Order: sequence, then C-alpha cells, then structure tokens
Amino acid sequence: MLKTYLKIALRGFAKHRLTFFINLSGLSLGLWAANLIGLWVDSELNVSREFADVDRIYRIKEQQRHGAGIFTTGSTQGVWAENINENPSEIEYASTYIWIQKQLFIQEDRRIKLSGIYAMPDLLQILQYDVVEGDRNRMLTENNHLVLIEKAATSLFGRTDVLGEGVEIPKGTDLENYIIQGVQRDLPASSSLQFDYILPYGVFKYQV
Repeated sequence: MLKTYLKIALRGFAKHRLTFFINLSGLSLGLWAANLIGLWVDSELNVSREFADVDRIYRIKEQQRHGAGIFTTGSTQGVWAENINENPSEIEYASTYIWIQKQLFIQEDRRIKLSGIYAMPDLLQILQYDVVEGDRNRMLTENNHLVLIEKAATSLFGRTDVLGEGVEIPKGTDLENYIIQGVQRDLPASSSLQFDYILPYGVFKYQV
C-alpha cells in the first residue's frame, strides 16, 4: 500500500513540478517560521527567571507624552527609589541603577575596559546573583566599594579571590581608588541586565 502511494506521489510530482515545489517551499517556510517564533517565545519567557523571588520583583517604567504619542521608557527619576526607602510602604527593597557605562580599570600594569553600572545597595538584595566572594549585605554601602563578576576579576587579577584588593579608575586628570567588596558569579545569558562591575550610585549622583 505504501509503495502504491509513493508511486502516485512521484507521478504527481513529475506532472506538476512547479506546483510541488511551491507547496514544498510554503510548507518548509511555515515550519521554519513556527519554530523560530517558538524559540523566541521560550527565550522571552525565560528572561531573568534565575531569581527565587522573581514574581515579587517589579521594574518601574515611565510613560512620556511626545506630541500625540506616548513613549514608554525604563529610564525614570533616580530619586524615586530614595523616596520609597525613606517612607513606610509594602516595598521591601528599592534601588536605582543607571545605564551601562564603559570605563577603564587600572590594576598595576593592567589596563582593561569594562562595562558596568552604578547602583544602590538594595539592587543586590532584589537581584540576588550568586556571590562568590564577599558579604552581600555590605557591598556598595560605601562610595569606594566595587563589585566585580568573576570574568572581570580574572581579567584584572588573574583570580577571583580579590576581596580587599584595590583598583583605579581615571576621572579627568585624576585617579579614583576603589576597594573590591564582592565578586559575583558570571551572569547567565538569560539575564536582562549584563555588566562586568557595579559601583555605588552615590558616586554617580555626586558626579552629576
């Protein structure tokens, strides 16, 4: 029976080659598109799902009016988090962090550019990345603190056990000194926030 069906199919192909190729191309394209959409949906659903309390984490966004349209942005006023922390509310932790910045880090004869953020200490309580070295509760509590991920620590020192070590960051004609207070495990690819370092938000606030 299968042999008969195969013969019929081959005869149909021989008689209507153009139609056969059009149908086959359409089917292949449809399957490819469905598979691509499925992979995209799966990727979106798994973004930043590595945290145990992910269902309790919220990001504040701002809607801005430009003419007749409304533009939604993840950039908001930094004072919001400070205000939330100063006033009693149901919010346990609130933190501001800034957009990714690339800076030069100097450690003895090594000069390496790293990408990172300035953030309030509460960010490490909200996004509880795995800590390799240091005490999460003490990180970023002083303006000379610095937190690195494993890859960045290895690039600067050749190792990850670097608590208490110092690095310098050029600011104009001066060099600012920072002490490493924490090393976090390298971030998973699914994390929506990717960085090599975190510096205290108070430093950024002072600069601006």
